[in-house]
Amino acid sequence: MRSRRDSQVDYRAIEEFVTESLQRHAIDFGEWVAATSSRRAHARGYSSLRRVHNRVFVHLRLDGSRIVDIARAEGVSKTAIGQLVTELEQLGFVERRADPADGRAKKVFYTRKGLEMLDEARSIGKTINADLVAVLGQRKFDQLAKLLAEAFHAKDRVDPR
Repeated sequence: MRSRRDSQVDYRAIEEFVTESLQRHAIDFGEWVAATSSRRAHARGYSSLRRVHNRVFVHLRLDGSRIVDIARAEGVSKTAIGQLVTELEQLGFVERRADPADGRAKKVFYTRKGLEMLDEARSIGKTINADLVAVLGQRKFDQLAKLLAEAFHAKDRVDPR
C-alpha cells in the first residue's frame, strides 16, 4: 500500500482549497468583520480595546459569566481569559463580583462603561450590515445571515467538543 507521502500531490486541488474553500471564506469574512468593527470602534473613541478582547465580550452574558465558562467556550485556559479580564477591568469595561448564586465563586459583569461600549458595538454592527446590504442586496444579505446562524447552531452536531 502506498503512503500519502508517496502519492502525487494534487497542487491544483490544494490551490483551489486554500483560495476558494468554505473554510477560507469563513475565516477571511470573520476576520474582516472583526477588523472593520475594531477600526470603527477605535474611531468612536474605544482605541484602548484590542481585537482579542472580543473573545471575552462574545461570551460574556449580561447577567455575568464565570471565567471558567468563558475559557471553556473559547477553548483556552482560565489563565488566558483571566489575563484578558484583568486588562478589561483596568480599562473599566468589566468588573468581578461575587456570584449571586454561589458566594464562593466570582463572575465577570459589564460595568456601565462596558454596557455603553456594547451599545456602540451594536450600532457599528448595524452599519456594517447596512454596508453589506448595499453591496449584496437585502435578499442575499438575509440569506447569508440565516445560513450563518444555521451553520453556527449546527456546529456542535457536526463536531462536538
